[in-house]
Formats: sequence, C-alpha cells, structure tokens
Amino acid sequence: MSEFKVFGENHRSAEHAFQITKAIRNGDLVAAEKIRSATTALDAKRIGDCISKNESWEKEKTEVMSTIIDAKASQIKPFQEALQKCGPKSIIAEATYDDFWGTGINISATLKTNPEAWPGKNMLGTIIKDIAKNYRRKPRSWSLPRQPTRKAARASQKEITDFVSQLKEGPSKRSRENINDTSGHDTDTSEQG
Repeated sequence: MSEFKVFGENHRSAEHAFQITKAIRNGDLVAAEKIRSATTALDAKRIGDCISKNESWEKEKTEVMSTIIDAKASQIKPFQEALQKCGPKSIIAEATYDDFWGTGINISATLKTNPEAWPGKNMLGTIIKDIAKNYRRKPRSWSLPRQPTRKAARASQKEITDFVSQLKEGPSKRSRENINDTSGHDTDTSEQG
C-alpha cells in the first residue's frame, strides 16, 4: 500500500479514503476512526459497509471516488505509469460482484462477457478510464515544429552574431561587388558603344 493525501488527510489506500469520507459525510465519526485504524483496504471496506448512508451521499459518492482516484494518480508513480499505458480503447473493469462500482460478475466472467452485458455499472472502471485520459502519453503532432537541438541553436546564434558584426563593420568590397552583380545591371561601361 502506498499512502497518498486527499481531502486534507493521508490515507493508506483509495478504499480507506473513500470509506473515511463516507463515514464523516454520513456523521459516523466512530466508524471513521475504526477505518483509519484498519490495516487493509478490505478491512476498511467491511467497516464502511456498516455505515448508514444518507441521500446526499448517494448523490456525491461518484464525485468523491473520482477525486480520490485523481489524487492517487497524481501522487503514486506506479499507478500513474499504469494509467499512461492505457490506450483510448482500453477497457478498465473492476471485476467484483458489486453492481455499482464493479462489473457485477467475477474476473473470469468479466473477461468473457461483452461490457454491454455486464450486470454492474462498473463506475470505478469508468472513473479510472476517464482519469487515465489525463495521464496518457500524447503522440507528438507532426504539425508542430521541432525545437532545434542545442548544437543547432548555438550554430544559429553564431550566424546571427557574425551577421551583426558584419553590419557594424560596414560592407566589404566583395559584398559591394556581389550587390552590383546581382542587381541585373551591367556595371562595366567599357563595352557600351
């Protein structure tokens, strides 16, 4: 387990964070303390399952979980790296018998069943997939110009410095001849007749 901070408190797991928040927002401070002391996420869930929930909690629980998962992703590097590997067509499923957070079926059945046929809503999988979009490595656009390398930037800077130096010195005889030759006029008058 890796600790992370959300809602102003360090938590042992996302499950701890969710169940503590649920306990506090439903006014069960005794359960919140028990959840803080729980050594595993499963223990935290078991304590949290005994909390009486109010109507307000049912409306806000998905947003709470989204905030928790986002905090976990921003603070726990291995989780963030896993999210970066998720492609846009990846299916992320919480394969549990939970009909709201999970697929409603076990992992074997989840893997063998079309997502549209899952009895559960898979809200946790949906939240994780949505958050993964923020961490996914984006392909480099071909339309954006590439930044010059340091060597190229130094060479370019040297060219600019040399050009400015030449301007300060004034035109040389050779550069005046080049200007005359490129003007399209013949400057030699000896052949005119």
